[in-house]
Amino acid sequence: MSHSYFDDLVASATVPTSPSEHTVERIHTDTRVNVVRITLPAGGTLADHKARNPVIVQVLSGSLRFRVEDEELTLRPGGWIHVAARQPHALEAREPTVLLITMLKGPGLDGD
Repeated sequence: MSHSYFDDLVASATVPTSPSEHTVERIHTDTRVNVVRITLPAGGTLADHKARNPVIVQVLSGSLRFRVEDEELTLRPGGWIHVAARQPHALEAREPTVLLITMLKGPGLDGD
């Protein structure tokens, strides 16, 4: 298929209600990118972790506290951040939140 299409990534998302749960749904994958939608309830977290390749995080709805290096940022709808390969980062949803994560892949992108 030459394209992927979603009419509304926010309206079609189901956000869990328990802070200990989150959802991850593959939106698109090919040889250069993986794109996933993550939903987090208020208080939901993704503890410190690293991605093998660079990632782009975009908030579609809600808001979250995003920690990278020694900086803590608040991301709201339209908020966007690029995180380098193997850079530890963490996040906490301040309210029910829908994220779009783009994981870049290909030669020279894996931080090695």
